[in-house]
Amino acid sequence: FPLTSLSVSPDARALSTSAHSKPCPKGMHKHRKFGRHRCFPIPNKQPNVTNYMFVQIYSRASGKYIQVKRNGVDAGGVNGSQYALLKLETGDLASLVTIQGVKTNRYLCLNRIGHIVTRKKKQEFSTMKRCEFYQEDVKGYDQYRSAKYPQWILGFSRRGRILSGIKSANCKSKCSYFLRYQQPNAQTRKHRRNLRQMLGKLMRR
Repeated sequence: FPLTSLSVSPDARALSTSAHSKPCPKGMHKHRKFGRHRCFPIPNKQPNVTNYMFVQIYSRASGKYIQVKRNGVDAGGVNGSQYALLKLETGDLASLVTIQGVKTNRYLCLNRIGHIVTRKKKQEFSTMKRCEFYQEDVKGYDQYRSAKYPQWILGFSRRGRILSGIKSANCKSKCSYFLRYQQPNAQTRKHRRNLRQMLGKLMRR
């Protein structure tokens, strides 16, 4: 059959180039197909939709809240501490989460030897496998199991000190039990503040 009888779908938008050196229009790339160099649209790689909420995570072992600081992590934060405000992100799989400190912009992670560390995301849509946890419901509490190292779980001592993943997996259940308390985000707080100011002005009239 002649070449013109072939149906070229979904590449019907491809543009033929007469010379190899001829540049493609913006948003297209050159690729050889059907014996010719053609310009094809660059695929639009959309990032996964990410949902998030602002929370404080209460540790049953220490009786206080997880804090993500610049120099490390502990479970010794008091209610309302700036380092205890965390951003809990979920992707396509609702049970897979990342935990980010809002103040420091650092993620809570487990390194290759099971120690709890913090990391900053280098690129906006880059994946951080060691910072992903499966959020599991255990006896009414949340438990965070490493997605990359499933044998390790997140845990803290009674004094709020971090436990390595191995110790957490072998410790009594209390050290790895947590409760989430959702917090209003910055936009909600700003909206409430503006509303109070507006109502105050109306009352003074």
